[in-house]
Amino acid sequence: MIKKWETTRIHTVDDYYIFNVLRMERKNPLTGKVSDFVVIDSQTWVNVIPITTEKKIIFVRQYRHGVDEVTLELPGGLVESEESTEESVIRETLEETGYASDSDPILLGVCDANPAFMNNECHSFLLENCYLSNEQKLDSNEIIEVVAVPMEDVGRLVRDGVIRHPLVLSALLWYAQRNGSLL
Repeated sequence: MIKKWETTRIHTVDDYYIFNVLRMERKNPLTGKVSDFVVIDSQTWVNVIPITTEKKIIFVRQYRHGVDEVTLELPGGLVESEESTEESVIRETLEETGYASDSDPILLGVCDANPAFMNNECHSFLLENCYLSNEQKLDSNEIIEVVAVPMEDVGRLVRDGVIRHPLVLSALLWYAQRNGSLL
């Protein structure tokens, strides 16, 4: 039976606003050896599948520094400390896309962002009956193109490797399980 490792010390290495880098000393339950591990400490994330009244999914196209590529993803981001995940879904969708909805967000599923070295969760939501409401309200370092994709085209975009973000793929899988085939 695999046991949880005991944390003997936590040291904050640096604070990068959207996450902290922690050095964790953890004790191996089998050998007793204490080793250092790096953990990215971040707030909860959300992503959302905004579906328009015309049955199109609103995606965002943006440059991602980690992969040095322009990607096609769902809107989403960090949950601010004063808001619920549902409030974050509404805010992020409006800021990144200009789309709003009179419907309440529906939780599709929760996953660990990357349990190998991150401690946060990503909550995926469905937001139905979306309509263009405002201009985008982007941060100074955001350049986002809004892309309305017919639902019947999403499976092809996944199969062709256009949509590759694992948290986006998780959300689409949960949507497909809930509502029937999408992929």
